[in-house]
Amino acid sequence: MKKRVFFDELNDKENQKLALQEYYKYKNGDEVKAGNKMFGYVAEPLKNDEDSGMQAYTITPTKGQKLADVKEVTILFRGSTSPAGINSVASAIDFFNDWFKNDLPAAEQVSPLAGGIIGGVEGALSSGPAGIGVGAVNGIRKSEDKSPKAVPPQFTASSKYLKKMMKRYPDAKFNVYGHSLGSMNAQYAAADTDHPNRINKVLAYEGPNIHKILNSKQRETAKGLKDRIFNYVDSKDLVPLGYSTGAAAVGWVIHVFSKKSKKGLGDQHMWGGYQFTASGEVKVEFDDASVKGEVKVRMHDLMSQYRSMSQTGGGLSSGERIYLDAAQATVFAGLIETTAETGITAIKQDIRKGVTSLQDNQEDVKRLSRQLAGHLTEGEISGALAEVGATQYRLVTVPQAKLDHLKTQASQIESDYKQIAKQVKSGVEQLKDSDRQVAGYFSHE
Repeated sequence: MKKRVFFDELNDKENQKLALQEYYKYKNGDEVKAGNKMFGYVAEPLKNDEDSGMQAYTITPTKGQKLADVKEVTILFRGSTSPAGINSVASAIDFFNDWFKNDLPAAEQVSPLAGGIIGGVEGALSSGPAGIGVGAVNGIRKSEDKSPKAVPPQFTASSKYLKKMMKRYPDAKFNVYGHSLGSMNAQYAAADTDHPNRINKVLAYEGPNIHKILNSKQRETAKGLKDRIFNYVDSKDLVPLGYSTGAAAVGWVIHVFSKKSKKGLGDQHMWGGYQFTASGEVKVEFDDASVKGEVKVRMHDLMSQYRSMSQTGGGLSSGERIYLDAAQATVFAGLIETTAETGITAIKQDIRKGVTSLQDNQEDVKRLSRQLAGHLTEGEISGALAEVGATQYRLVTVPQAKLDHLKTQASQIESDYKQIAKQVKSGVEQLKDSDRQVAGYFSHE
């Protein structure tokens, strides 16, 4: 039997690679990988709900287990079929179901901007150009209306599917993944579950914020599951709507520290802007909620291991305690490294903007002076500016030198933090080399 990677061993990049498998075609019994690591097998082939268009895979750790013996189940909810993906009648039906039955109705309910645009289009289709304004206003009001929302059919189908799988695998904990429309399906299915204690972890990527669509009971369930639902959002992606500052959301909202994809908006949406550290951890924005959310992600898996070890009875062995301490140190070493790199990068970007602004300001001063004193020569203008201290040296050179000094200090801080992280990781590796039992825990042997 091939050795598989356990769910709590996956890093952020491997989790993203596993979520990507929702777009691949698998048959029953096929092996599924998370990156280059074997993760499990397709136990339930692609479920395609013909009425709603919902599609999902169910993955279990091994083949041929009795259903009651399965302890871990992973569900992948598939995202929307793109226009570029239409190559058959079946895919055209998928596109229609995904977008016109689910994506657009959800978008106009969660975002005033989307509601206004969609309402304007509907107004134009029904009443011509004169109907655009009225339609846009109605669309905005629809989004901001506090009354119960219409639940898209795929949300309901996804909830039913999760409940069905929980009944089929009665003793299993569930990990749920979804991207784009699949993210909304994952959020809704978790919030609508009858057994929140059986949800181990939900990883949702690049989907709109569906909190407005939930009823009061579902919102309470989502609130109780907050530390097990992680919602990754790239601000450069146009799809994740409704995550304005302070907006209630399902789970922890983690804003990734993304780059602009050179391949366009489609690639940006398909994780194209995500950046990862050398150890596979995603870089997140340097804001309180995103950093806390990423801490929760990493500590969640460690706590799962702790609970598993504690169930054996008799307390933790010395080797288990050492392992958990070392694993915790590794987690925080990674966080130190990621936070330092992301935070310092943001500071450097601000410094570069500051230098550019200084140079632009100097040019603006010269331009304005030429306009006000067009009868003077360049030399006379420069002399007049120098008399009031508006020189290149005062306006640009000195401030830029100070910013360059700050940049050097920031780079040194980043280097120091990375060195600390490196020393912690090196210490853990030395511990693994000297203690076979501890090394075994790290590899789940």
